[in-house]
Amino acid sequence: IYTVAIGIDRFPQIMTAIGQSATNELMAKLGARLDQHTDVRMTAMATTDVIGILVSATNGLDGVDKILSYVSHPIAISGEMIDIELSAGCCIIGLHSALSPVDEAMVALQQGRALRQRVHLFDEQAYGDPSSTLSLMSDMVSGLSDGSVYLAYQPKFDLRRGAVNSVEALLRWDHPTRGKVSPDTFVGFAEETGHIRPLSQWVMSQAKADREIMAAAGFDLKMSVNISGRLLTDSAFLDWAIAELGDACERFCFEVTETAVIDDPKAALANIERVRSAGIEISIDDYGSGLSSLSYLKQIPAQELKIDKSFVLSLQSNSSDALLIKSTIDLAHSLGMSVTVEGVETADALQLLQGMGADVAQGYYIARPLPLADVLAFFQAGVPSIRQSAVQDRPSLAN
Repeated sequence: IYTVAIGIDRFPQIMTAIGQSATNELMAKLGARLDQHTDVRMTAMATTDVIGILVSATNGLDGVDKILSYVSHPIAISGEMIDIELSAGCCIIGLHSALSPVDEAMVALQQGRALRQRVHLFDEQAYGDPSSTLSLMSDMVSGLSDGSVYLAYQPKFDLRRGAVNSVEALLRWDHPTRGKVSPDTFVGFAEETGHIRPLSQWVMSQAKADREIMAAAGFDLKMSVNISGRLLTDSAFLDWAIAELGDACERFCFEVTETAVIDDPKAALANIERVRSAGIEISIDDYGSGLSSLSYLKQIPAQELKIDKSFVLSLQSNSSDALLIKSTIDLAHSLGMSVTVEGVETADALQLLQGMGADVAQGYYIARPLPLADVLAFFQAGVPSIRQSAVQDRPSLAN
Protein backbone atom coordinates (compact mmCIF):
# COMPACT_ATOMS: atom_id res chain seq x y z
CA ILE A 1 0.00 0.00 0.00
CA TYR A 2 1.20 3.51 -0.87
CA THR A 3 0.50 6.52 1.27
CA VAL A 4 0.47 9.43 -1.17
CA ALA A 5 0.58 13.18 -0.49
CA ILE A 6 -0.86 15.17 -3.40
CA GLY A 7 -0.24 18.90 -3.60
CA ILE A 8 -1.22 21.63 -6.04
CA ASP A 9 1.87 23.28 -7.51
CA ARG A 10 2.18 27.04 -6.96
CA PHE A 11 -0.57 26.82 -4.34
CA PRO A 12 0.25 30.16 -2.62
CA GLN A 13 0.03 32.02 -5.93
CA ILE A 14 -3.33 30.39 -6.74
CA MET A 15 -4.71 31.27 -3.29
CA THR A 16 -3.58 34.88 -3.70
CA ALA A 17 -5.24 35.08 -7.12
CA ILE A 18 -8.64 33.54 -6.27
CA GLY A 19 -8.96 34.04 -2.51
CA GLN A 20 -9.28 31.72 0.50
CA SER A 21 -12.93 30.75 0.01
CA ALA A 22 -12.47 29.78 -3.63
CA THR A 23 -9.29 27.89 -2.74
CA ASN A 24 -11.19 25.85 -0.14
CA GLU A 25 -13.73 24.98 -2.82
CA LEU A 26 -10.91 24.03 -5.19
CA MET A 27 -9.43 21.60 -2.66
CA ALA A 28 -12.86 20.09 -1.92
CA LYS A 29 -13.54 19.43 -5.60
CA LEU A 30 -10.07 17.95 -6.10
CA GLY A 31 -10.72 15.61 -3.16
CA ALA A 32 -14.04 14.57 -4.67
CA ARG A 33 -12.34 13.70 -7.95
CA LEU A 34 -9.79 11.57 -6.15
CA ASP A 35 -12.59 9.75 -4.29
CA GLN A 36 -14.10 8.76 -7.63
CA HIS A 37 -10.94 7.07 -8.90
CA THR A 38 -11.20 3.28 -8.64
CA ASP A 39 -7.59 2.83 -7.43
CA VAL A 40 -7.98 5.27 -4.52
CA ARG A 41 -8.96 3.51 -1.28
CA MET A 42 -9.22 6.51 1.02
CA THR A 43 -8.79 10.31 0.91
CA ALA A 44 -8.18 12.82 3.70
CA MET A 45 -6.87 16.36 4.09
CA ALA A 46 -3.25 16.11 5.25
CA THR A 47 -2.74 19.89 5.45
CA THR A 48 -4.58 22.91 4.07
CA ASP A 49 -2.85 22.46 0.70
CA VAL A 50 -2.18 18.70 0.57
CA ILE A 51 -4.58 15.76 0.17
CA GLY A 52 -3.52 12.34 1.41
CA ILE A 53 -4.68 9.15 -0.29
CA LEU A 54 -4.13 5.40 0.04
CA VAL A 55 -3.57 3.41 -3.16
CA SER A 56 -2.45 -0.09 -4.06
CA ALA A 57 1.26 -0.40 -4.83
CA THR A 58 0.53 -2.97 -7.55
CA ASN A 59 0.98 -0.49 -10.40
CA GLY A 60 3.93 1.28 -8.80
CA LEU A 61 4.62 4.99 -9.27
CA ASP A 62 3.18 4.82 -12.79
CA GLY A 63 -0.18 4.10 -11.21
CA VAL A 64 0.10 7.22 -9.04
CA ASP A 65 1.08 9.26 -12.10
CA LYS A 66 -2.05 8.04 -13.93
CA ILE A 67 -4.18 9.13 -10.96
CA LEU A 68 -2.68 12.63 -11.19
CA SER A 69 -3.44 12.74 -14.93
CA TYR A 70 -7.02 11.62 -14.23
CA VAL A 71 -7.73 14.44 -11.75
CA SER A 72 -5.58 17.33 -12.96
CA HIS A 73 -7.86 18.81 -15.64
CA PRO A 74 -9.25 22.33 -14.92
CA ILE A 75 -11.73 22.74 -12.06
CA ALA A 76 -14.75 25.08 -12.29
CA ILE A 77 -14.85 27.60 -9.41
CA SER A 78 -17.63 30.24 -9.44
CA GLY A 79 -18.08 29.74 -13.17
CA GLU A 80 -14.36 30.11 -13.95
CA MET A 81 -12.04 27.28 -14.93
CA ILE A 82 -8.90 27.01 -12.77
CA ASP A 83 -5.95 25.16 -14.25
CA ILE A 84 -4.01 23.00 -11.80
CA GLU A 85 -0.79 21.05 -11.90
CA LEU A 86 -0.20 18.37 -9.29
CA SER A 87 2.77 16.70 -7.63
CA ALA A 88 2.79 13.58 -5.45
CA GLY A 89 5.05 12.21 -2.75
CA CYS A 90 4.78 8.50 -2.02
CA CYS A 91 5.87 6.10 0.67
CA ILE A 92 5.46 2.34 0.94
CA ILE A 93 3.85 1.63 4.30
CA GLY A 94 6.16 -0.34 6.57
CA LEU A 95 9.26 -0.01 4.37
CA HIS A 96 10.98 2.61 6.58
CA SER A 97 10.72 3.57 10.21
CA ALA A 98 12.15 7.09 10.06
CA LEU A 99 8.73 8.78 10.10
CA SER A 100 5.03 7.99 10.03
CA PRO A 101 3.69 7.06 6.57
CA VAL A 102 1.94 10.43 6.19
CA ASP A 103 5.07 12.35 7.18
CA GLU A 104 7.19 10.26 4.80
CA ALA A 105 4.79 11.05 1.96
CA MET A 106 4.91 14.76 2.83
CA VAL A 107 8.71 14.71 2.82
CA ALA A 108 8.68 12.79 -0.47
CA LEU A 109 6.45 15.52 -1.97
CA GLN A 110 9.02 18.18 -1.07
CA GLN A 111 11.92 15.99 -2.26
CA GLY A 112 10.19 15.47 -5.60
CA ARG A 113 9.48 19.16 -6.07
CA ALA A 114 13.11 19.99 -5.38
CA LEU A 115 14.09 17.48 -8.09
CA ARG A 116 11.29 18.69 -10.41
CA GLN A 117 9.70 15.22 -10.41
CA ARG A 118 5.94 14.91 -10.69
CA VAL A 119 5.87 11.69 -8.63
CA HIS A 120 8.60 10.86 -6.13
CA LEU A 121 9.15 7.95 -3.73
CA PHE A 122 10.47 8.81 -0.25
CA ASP A 123 14.28 8.72 -0.24
CA GLU A 124 15.45 7.78 3.25
CA GLN A 125 19.10 8.41 2.45
CA ALA A 126 18.42 11.91 1.13
CA TYR A 127 16.27 12.63 4.18
CA GLY A 128 19.17 11.73 6.43
CA ASP A 129 19.07 11.60 10.20
CA PRO A 130 17.53 14.77 11.70
CA SER A 131 18.56 13.76 15.22
CA SER A 132 22.15 13.50 14.02
CA THR A 133 21.85 16.92 12.40
CA LEU A 134 20.63 18.46 15.66
CA SER A 135 23.48 16.75 17.51
CA LEU A 136 25.95 18.15 14.97
CA MET A 137 24.56 21.66 15.48
CA SER A 138 24.90 21.28 19.24
CA ASP A 139 28.52 20.21 18.74
CA MET A 140 29.07 23.20 16.46
CA VAL A 141 27.86 25.63 19.11
CA SER A 142 30.29 24.00 21.56
CA GLY A 143 33.03 24.21 18.93
CA LEU A 144 32.68 27.99 18.77
CA SER A 145 33.79 28.08 22.41
CA ASP A 146 36.39 25.30 22.55
CA GLY A 147 38.31 26.33 19.43
CA SER A 148 37.51 23.33 17.24
CA VAL A 149 35.57 25.70 14.98
CA TYR A 150 37.94 28.39 13.76
CA LEU A 151 38.66 30.76 10.89
CA ALA A 152 41.33 30.16 8.28
CA TYR A 153 42.49 32.97 6.01
CA GLN A 154 43.28 32.64 2.31
CA PRO A 155 45.44 35.43 0.82
CA LYS A 156 44.24 37.24 -2.30
CA PHE A 157 47.07 38.25 -4.64
CA ASP A 158 46.84 41.60 -6.45
CA LEU A 159 48.14 40.88 -9.95
CA ARG A 160 48.68 44.54 -10.78
CA ARG A 161 50.64 45.46 -7.66
CA GLY A 162 52.36 42.12 -7.18
CA ALA A 163 51.21 42.07 -3.56
CA VAL A 164 48.80 40.46 -1.15
CA ASN A 165 46.54 43.15 0.23
CA SER A 166 43.47 41.20 1.35
CA VAL A 167 42.36 37.85 2.75
CA GLU A 168 39.15 35.83 2.80
CA ALA A 169 37.93 34.40 6.11
CA LEU A 170 36.83 30.75 5.75
CA LEU A 171 35.20 28.51 8.36
CA ARG A 172 36.95 25.32 9.41
CA TRP A 173 35.92 22.65 11.94
CA ASP A 174 38.09 19.92 13.43
CA HIS A 175 35.44 17.85 15.21
CA PRO A 176 36.82 15.86 18.18
CA THR A 177 35.31 12.56 16.94
CA ARG A 178 34.17 13.13 13.34
CA GLY A 179 37.42 14.73 12.19
CA LYS A 180 37.27 17.53 9.64
CA VAL A 181 33.69 18.52 8.85
CA SER A 182 33.14 20.22 5.50
CA PRO A 183 31.80 23.79 5.69
CA ASP A 184 29.33 22.87 2.94
CA THR A 185 27.83 20.37 5.40
CA PHE A 186 27.62 22.29 8.64
CA VAL A 187 26.93 25.74 7.16
CA GLY A 188 24.07 24.23 5.15
CA PHE A 189 22.65 22.59 8.27
CA ALA A 190 23.07 25.87 10.17
CA GLU A 191 20.98 27.63 7.51
CA GLU A 192 18.23 25.02 7.70
CA THR A 193 18.07 24.84 11.50
CA GLY A 194 18.25 28.55 12.30
CA HIS A 195 21.84 28.48 13.60
CA ILE A 196 23.21 30.59 10.75
CA ARG A 197 22.72 33.90 12.52
CA PRO A 198 24.70 33.10 15.71
CA LEU A 199 27.34 31.34 13.59
CA SER A 200 27.66 34.41 11.35
CA GLN A 201 27.84 36.72 14.36
CA TRP A 202 30.72 34.65 15.73
CA VAL A 203 32.47 34.78 12.34
CA MET A 204 32.11 38.56 12.16
CA SER A 205 33.45 39.15 15.67
CA GLN A 206 36.32 36.68 15.22
CA ALA A 207 37.30 38.10 11.82
CA LYS A 208 37.34 41.61 13.28
CA ALA A 209 39.54 40.53 16.21
CA ASP A 210 41.94 38.59 13.95
CA ARG A 211 42.20 41.49 11.48
CA GLU A 212 43.23 43.73 14.38
CA ILE A 213 45.99 41.23 15.28
CA MET A 214 47.18 41.26 11.66
CA ALA A 215 47.18 45.05 11.60
CA ALA A 216 49.12 45.23 14.88
CA ALA A 217 51.73 42.93 13.29
CA GLY A 218 52.09 45.37 10.39
CA PHE A 219 49.67 43.76 7.93
CA ASP A 220 46.67 46.07 7.57
CA LEU A 221 44.67 43.93 5.15
CA LYS A 222 41.12 44.10 3.83
CA MET A 223 39.04 41.22 5.21
CA SER A 224 36.44 39.42 3.09
CA VAL A 225 33.62 37.56 4.89
CA ASN A 226 30.93 35.38 3.30
CA ILE A 227 27.33 36.38 4.08
CA SER A 228 24.65 33.69 3.88
CA GLY A 229 21.78 34.38 1.54
CA ARG A 230 19.47 33.70 4.49
CA LEU A 231 20.87 36.83 6.17
CA LEU A 232 20.94 39.17 3.20
CA THR A 233 17.31 40.09 3.84
CA ASP A 234 17.76 40.14 7.64
CA SER A 235 17.98 43.86 8.32
CA ALA A 236 18.48 43.35 12.06
CA PHE A 237 21.52 41.15 11.49
CA LEU A 238 23.07 43.60 9.04
CA ASP A 239 22.47 46.47 11.46
CA TRP A 240 24.24 44.42 14.13
CA ALA A 241 27.14 43.66 11.76
CA ILE A 242 27.63 47.31 10.85
CA ALA A 243 27.62 48.29 14.53
CA GLU A 244 29.97 45.41 15.42
CA LEU A 245 32.54 46.40 12.79
CA GLY A 246 32.25 50.08 13.69
CA ASP A 247 35.22 52.12 12.45
CA ALA A 248 36.61 49.03 10.70
CA CYS A 249 33.73 48.85 8.16
CA GLU A 250 35.91 50.25 5.38
CA ARG A 251 38.40 47.42 5.88
CA PHE A 252 35.76 44.73 5.31
CA CYS A 253 34.13 43.20 2.24
CA PHE A 254 30.95 41.11 2.32
CA GLU A 255 30.85 38.32 -0.27
CA VAL A 256 27.33 37.48 -1.47
CA THR A 257 25.99 35.30 -4.25
CA GLU A 258 23.56 36.39 -6.96
CA THR A 259 21.16 33.62 -5.96
CA ALA A 260 20.86 35.26 -2.53
CA VAL A 261 19.16 38.21 -4.22
CA ILE A 262 16.65 36.28 -6.33
CA ASP A 263 14.11 35.28 -3.63
CA ASP A 264 13.47 38.83 -2.38
CA PRO A 265 15.38 41.23 -4.64
CA LYS A 266 13.79 44.40 -3.26
CA ALA A 267 14.81 43.70 0.35
CA ALA A 268 18.20 42.22 -0.58
CA LEU A 269 19.20 45.13 -2.80
CA ALA A 270 18.03 47.66 -0.20
CA ASN A 271 20.17 45.92 2.44
CA ILE A 272 23.16 45.82 0.12
CA GLU A 273 22.83 49.56 -0.35
CA ARG A 274 22.71 49.95 3.45
CA VAL A 275 25.91 47.94 3.80
CA ARG A 276 27.60 49.97 1.05
CA SER A 277 26.62 53.25 2.69
CA ALA A 278 28.33 52.07 5.89
CA GLY A 279 31.60 51.73 3.95
CA ILE A 280 31.64 47.94 3.59
CA GLU A 281 32.52 46.69 0.12
CA ILE A 282 30.36 44.14 -1.71
CA SER A 283 31.69 41.21 -3.73
CA ILE A 284 29.59 38.97 -5.98
CA ASP A 285 30.86 35.48 -5.14
CA ASP A 286 30.89 32.26 -7.22
CA TYR A 287 29.96 34.07 -10.44
CA GLY A 288 29.26 31.56 -13.18
CA SER A 289 28.55 28.60 -10.90
CA GLY A 290 24.78 28.96 -11.12
CA LEU A 291 22.24 30.80 -13.24
CA SER A 292 24.18 34.06 -13.51
CA SER A 293 21.93 36.94 -14.48
CA LEU A 294 23.10 40.04 -16.29
CA SER A 295 20.11 41.86 -14.80
CA TYR A 296 21.23 41.24 -11.20
CA LEU A 297 24.86 41.85 -12.13
CA LYS A 298 23.82 45.32 -13.24
CA GLN A 299 21.64 45.99 -10.18
CA ILE A 300 23.98 44.80 -7.41
CA PRO A 301 26.26 47.72 -6.42
CA ALA A 302 29.38 45.61 -6.05
CA GLN A 303 33.03 46.59 -6.22
CA GLU A 304 34.28 43.05 -6.90
CA LEU A 305 33.24 40.09 -9.04
CA LYS A 306 34.65 36.66 -8.14
CA ILE A 307 34.80 34.12 -10.97
CA ASP A 308 34.08 30.62 -9.72
CA LYS A 309 36.97 28.18 -9.54
CA SER A 310 35.17 25.66 -11.77
CA PHE A 311 36.23 27.76 -14.79
CA VAL A 312 39.86 27.97 -13.72
CA LEU A 313 40.76 24.42 -12.69
CA SER A 314 40.75 23.22 -16.31
CA LEU A 315 41.91 26.51 -17.80
CA GLN A 316 43.86 26.40 -21.06
CA SER A 317 44.73 29.33 -23.31
CA ASN A 318 42.44 28.20 -26.15
CA SER A 319 39.62 26.67 -24.10
CA SER A 320 36.03 27.84 -23.92
CA ASP A 321 36.62 28.52 -20.22
CA ALA A 322 39.33 31.00 -21.20
CA LEU A 323 36.91 32.80 -23.53
CA LEU A 324 34.25 32.94 -20.83
CA ILE A 325 36.72 34.24 -18.25
CA LYS A 326 38.07 36.93 -20.60
CA SER A 327 34.60 38.12 -21.58
CA THR A 328 33.51 38.17 -17.93
CA ILE A 329 36.58 40.21 -16.95
CA ASP A 330 35.84 42.74 -19.69
CA LEU A 331 32.17 42.91 -18.69
CA ALA A 332 32.97 43.43 -15.00
CA HIS A 333 35.51 46.14 -15.78
CA SER A 334 32.95 47.93 -17.96
CA LEU A 335 30.60 47.92 -14.94
CA GLY A 336 33.31 49.38 -12.71
CA MET A 337 34.16 46.19 -10.80
CA SER A 338 37.50 44.56 -10.14
CA VAL A 339 37.76 40.82 -10.87
CA THR A 340 39.06 38.13 -8.52
CA VAL A 341 39.57 34.66 -9.95
CA GLU A 342 39.38 31.68 -7.57
CA GLY A 343 40.98 28.25 -7.95
CA VAL A 344 44.40 29.38 -9.19
CA GLU A 345 46.66 26.36 -8.69
CA THR A 346 49.46 26.75 -11.25
CA ALA A 347 51.90 29.38 -12.52
CA ASP A 348 50.51 28.91 -16.04
CA ALA A 349 46.98 29.73 -14.89
CA LEU A 350 48.27 32.77 -13.04
CA GLN A 351 50.07 34.06 -16.15
CA LEU A 352 47.03 33.46 -18.38
CA LEU A 353 44.75 35.31 -15.98
CA GLN A 354 47.15 38.22 -15.71
CA GLY A 355 47.23 38.43 -19.52
CA MET A 356 43.43 38.48 -19.59
CA GLY A 357 43.36 41.49 -17.30
CA ALA A 358 42.25 39.84 -14.05
CA ASP A 359 42.91 42.01 -11.00
CA VAL A 360 43.28 39.48 -8.18
CA ALA A 361 44.11 35.76 -7.97
CA GLN A 362 43.14 33.41 -5.16
CA GLY A 363 43.96 29.73 -4.86
CA TYR A 364 46.41 27.07 -3.72
CA TYR A 365 49.22 28.44 -5.93
CA ILE A 366 49.12 31.60 -3.81
CA ALA A 367 48.37 29.87 -0.52
CA ARG A 368 45.92 27.47 1.05
CA PRO A 369 43.56 28.79 3.75
CA LEU A 370 45.74 29.14 6.85
CA PRO A 371 45.01 29.54 10.58
CA LEU A 372 45.88 32.96 11.99
CA ALA A 373 49.36 32.06 13.25
CA ASP A 374 50.29 30.40 9.94
CA VAL A 375 49.00 33.22 7.77
CA LEU A 376 51.03 35.70 9.84
CA ALA A 377 54.12 33.55 9.25
CA PHE A 378 53.28 33.49 5.53
CA PHE A 379 53.15 37.28 5.44
CA GLN A 380 56.35 37.66 7.44
CA ALA A 381 58.13 35.39 4.94
CA GLY A 382 57.30 37.86 2.18
CA VAL A 383 54.91 35.61 0.22
CA PRO A 384 57.67 33.28 -1.03
CA SER A 385 55.44 30.86 -2.95
CA ILE A 386 54.76 33.16 -5.92
CA ARG A 387 57.43 32.86 -8.61
CA GLN A 388 58.87 35.93 -10.29
CA SER A 389 57.97 34.44 -13.65
CA ALA A 390 54.28 34.89 -12.89
CA VAL A 391 54.43 38.66 -12.31
CA GLN A 392 56.70 41.49 -13.33
CA ASP A 393 57.91 42.29 -9.82
CA ARG A 394 58.56 39.96 -6.94
CA PRO A 395 55.43 39.90 -4.74
CA SER A 396 55.48 41.65 -1.46
CA LEU A 397 52.95 42.22 1.28
CA ALA A 398 51.11 45.49 0.92
CA ASN A 399 51.05 47.19 4.34
